[in-house]
Amino acid sequence: MWTTVVGARNAGGVATSPAFNANASRGLTTTPVSFSIPAGANVARFLDSAFTTRIPDPAQRAEAVEQFLSKTGLPPTLASPVSYYGASILLTDAANVSYAILGVRNALTFSLFYLKQRPISGTGDVLPPALQGGPNDNTQTGANALWSLLGTPSVAFTAAIEGYRTGANPPLEGTTRQGSLRLLISSLLSARTSVYAGARYQELRSDVATDYREAAAFVGVGHKFE
Repeated sequence: MWTTVVGARNAGGVATSPAFNANASRGLTTTPVSFSIPAGANVARFLDSAFTTRIPDPAQRAEAVEQFLSKTGLPPTLASPVSYYGASILLTDAANVSYAILGVRNALTFSLFYLKQRPISGTGDVLPPALQGGPNDNTQTGANALWSLLGTPSVAFTAAIEGYRTGANPPLEGTTRQGSLRLLISSLLSARTSVYAGARYQELRSDVATDYREAAAFVGVGHKFE
């Protein structure tokens, strides 16, 4: 892992020029996984249906089902339910770059990120498609920008825009894109009470999930109790 931070400070120790930060890493992470087949199910047919979202191609899916049945030794039909539990080991590559411009009342920040996750076996070999992590086997990229303004000591304004893309790693298929815009203004009424109002718009487009759009406005009051 490596990290670089560049910035400047005046004699009083306050940042007065743009700051740059970059870091990258590679490592292993584990996540729990489970898989259940109900009693009375036609095992091959059930597995074919279960693997549809992970392996859209029928020929590749049939091969994955055959590999799973060969590995587990399951019968054609189950007299009682069978569940599998284990840990998915992920090889993760990550990188992030951010750039910030700081002022007395303003702050403007830009950032980019990259994240690739690949399920592997304990020896470092790639697992068969049917036994991979599914949703965890993907590459994510994204960017966002955030502007904050302190209008007065008690009133603050923030605006943020962000966009992300998630794509399944081959041989899996599927891409999801999403973005959002958020605006928020808040005012401190007392040491414990504040009011706020804002608006947001977000959109998701995907060939593996349901597309949606949302536009909303909101107001609220916050209070901290002892």
